[in-house]
Amino acid sequence: MMVNFLSQFQVQKLGWTLLHFLWQGTAIALVYAMLRRLLGRSLSAQGRYVLSCSALVAMAVAPPLTFVPIPAANGRALWTVSPAESQRLLPAVVALWLLGVLAFSIRLFGGWRFAARLRATAHPAPAGWQQTLERPVRLLVSPLVDVPTVIGWLRPAILVPVEFFTGLPAEHITALLAHEMAHIRRHDYLASILQSIAEAVLFYHPAVWWISEQIRAERELCCDDIAVAASGDAVTYAHALAELESRQPSRLKPALAANGGSLVNRIRRLIEPANTIADSLPGPGAAWAMILLWAAGLGVAAVHGAQQPVSTPRVVNLNSVNLNPAPVSWPPLPSPFPTLASKARNTLLYDPVFSAQLARPRNQGAAPVDDNELQLPWRKWLNEDVTYIAKPSGS
Repeated sequence: MMVNFLSQFQVQKLGWTLLHFLWQGTAIALVYAMLRRLLGRSLSAQGRYVLSCSALVAMAVAPPLTFVPIPAANGRALWTVSPAESQRLLPAVVALWLLGVLAFSIRLFGGWRFAARLRATAHPAPAGWQQTLERPVRLLVSPLVDVPTVIGWLRPAILVPVEFFTGLPAEHITALLAHEMAHIRRHDYLASILQSIAEAVLFYHPAVWWISEQIRAERELCCDDIAVAASGDAVTYAHALAELESRQPSRLKPALAANGGSLVNRIRRLIEPANTIADSLPGPGAAWAMILLWAAGLGVAAVHGAQQPVSTPRVVNLNSVNLNPAPVSWPPLPSPFPTLASKARNTLLYDPVFSAQLARPRNQGAAPVDDNELQLPWRKWLNEDVTYIAKPSGS
């Protein structure tokens, strides 16, 4: 069953696609890093967020675009390595990739189940604060969260801790709720789910995780800008974020929390926006990992390029080619009505002399018959019997 499943989805092509993504993902990350370094100061948080999302979308699209044009490994080919080694290596690569996708899918499913549990165990917030939110957003109090958190896309809800309405000033509560409402208006919950799916499929490349981290950081900065615009006081909002600095998010991160990203950098950006420099380069460990993957990916591309099927050109000997071929003669079509002579040939009474005389046209005179050509009994039959038959009666 597993063999049929793997052969159906062309394991060899899938294995080469996964290996090609080693250099493709690194190349996309390098282009993203250069663009962000060049345009980082001129772009807003929303612009950098769009740039980061575009890089992740390019990474998600690269494997399907690579899988389609890869030819199947059949026909005559010029191999630089043993085909048996390639056939053993690529199924192992695909098997390990499937195990990783399964593990991260279970992790993603666990986060979804935990979010459903958060909603089920929560109870409505005070009606006064519920009226401050837009419909159909629900404000719920949950004992399982430490910070304000958004869950759901079609039926969004904001979950807050139990002590949220008693331990914080009203202006801080308003500013933090404005941040969560910004997530809902931007449909960040759906974007976060799609982002997690991309992470689960392309989990083996560190550039995917680095760009995904940039997306989450820029997403929080975008919502900070919206919350500041709604409250009109960046300092008050910065103090509200400082209240959440010591509170850790849930381990599975099933939703969007107010203390996401680097909270210290967010507060510094609100207080001193001119002195804040956005980091556009990965850390040393991720950088070295991507350099190694780049080199490995180039090696994979070189090996795979040498293993592509090469059509052997056909050598034609011009000396053996007849440049003036004889015209093709088609056999005559059979006549649907056999002639009388054809029937006579198949009988025992066929006479070549009478057949020749009957075949002559009537407008031509009969050629004289030489008596020497007529042998007995034909002469007796012509001179006696035929004369008797042709003689009129009574004469």
